[in-house]
Amino acid sequence: MSLRESVTRFCVQVGSDPLLVQAGGGNVSWKEQGVLWIKGSGMWLADAADRDVFAPVDLNAIRQALAAGALSYKPQTMPGSDLRPSIETLLHGLMPHRFVAHLHAVEPLAHLVRRRLPDVSDSDMEGLALVPYATPGAELAGAVAKALAGSGEVHSLLLANHGVVVGADDMESLQARLDALLRRFAAPVIGTVSPASSRPSSRSSSTGASTRAPSAPLAHEPLILNGTEFTPLLQRGVHGLATDPALYSRLARDWALYPDHVVFLGPSPLCVDDPAAVAEMNSVPLFFFLAGRGVFVSSAFGLAHQLQLQCYHEVLSRQLPSEPLRTLDAREVAGLLDWDAERYRQEMAARTS
Repeated sequence: MSLRESVTRFCVQVGSDPLLVQAGGGNVSWKEQGVLWIKGSGMWLADAADRDVFAPVDLNAIRQALAAGALSYKPQTMPGSDLRPSIETLLHGLMPHRFVAHLHAVEPLAHLVRRRLPDVSDSDMEGLALVPYATPGAELAGAVAKALAGSGEVHSLLLANHGVVVGADDMESLQARLDALLRRFAAPVIGTVSPASSRPSSRSSSTGASTRAPSAPLAHEPLILNGTEFTPLLQRGVHGLATDPALYSRLARDWALYPDHVVFLGPSPLCVDDPAAVAEMNSVPLFFFLAGRGVFVSSAFGLAHQLQLQCYHEVLSRQLPSEPLRTLDAREVAGLLDWDAERYRQEMAARTS
């Protein structure tokens, strides 16, 4: 099996597990003969076997920029590819390892959105560092550079309010380190014992849907509001965001938890007790939460949005009701919106979903 084939197999494996990757989120890279191959912005890792999802970038140019402290450097794809490099390309360039995986893994993320972050100082995992939240791009690259400059080898990163990064010089070690990280930061669904909520390794589940039931039956009838049809999102778990009182109460205060959630689903939730409130709006919302009845979505609500909302439900379902969460503040949210790189990623994700 060639190097590219082994990377592709890994990408399909993790990209097909919504507990590890959601839609076009996350990215994987490898370094070979002066080229950093990284997943293109908006591409889906799950599609790696069926289409070319990797963009080639000049590795030497990245290293020169990093050596000069130019963290705002924007890598360009080398001739022959139409893909735009991931917005996290500098992060991959900073990691000294040949193979790097950056994933939005639900179970570690459930720990990383809490105000009380994991203490890695006494962790039984060597080579692990915790990185405070930083806006993706130059700010995050700076935070990662600082973490890597500490004493000892660092091969795994916990990114607060974001996800995980794992590096290795061969694919077997990359998989082993990812498995160890997932075991160390397992986060069961509260009140549920299921394969999705207790994961011994990244290979143990491919569906990733929790089994926490909502407190009310699913609503099957669509709503017609000002000529727009809103259909109920018939996913029992996600439906519970509107029908489970404990989850619904978190929407207003615990919405903006991590970048992809804000980028794809907006800076705040639309929660209503009466559909008439939606009918009175001047614009058509993408979706809304109808208290006690469910989540209702417009025709513009695609698979990428659905997977992101599913991820949000999975993260919330792993919190005790008393667990305080740390949401992104106004500055951090503003740093994610109306960003050219993120608009491009959303457009590409919509095309590939």
